[in-house]
Amino acid sequence: MAKEFKLPDLGEGVESGDVVSVLVSVGDQVEVDQGIIELETDKALIEVPSEFAGTVVSINVGAGDSIPPGAVLVMIEENGETVPAPSEEEAAAASG
Repeated sequence: MAKEFKLPDLGEGVESGDVVSVLVSVGDQVEVDQGIIELETDKALIEVPSEFAGTVVSINVGAGDSIPPGAVLVMIEENGETVPAPSEEEAAAASG
């Protein structure tokens, strides 16, 4: 199941940020701490890093969007979450 990666709290007094660019595409493999979006706030331009590794399955924001903390940025399918079906040989061996 894909996980929602939400915009974290941006700090005291920051209620939203404007997406400058999206740094990933659907199908991209991302690592922990890899930049997902560039966001401009009243105080700074920041790169928002991913909290987990996996494959980007959807992107919910675009350049120019104004988003609040807690908004879902992307959906990421964590690596190893999907279990492939066993081959016929493996199924036969398992059944005895």
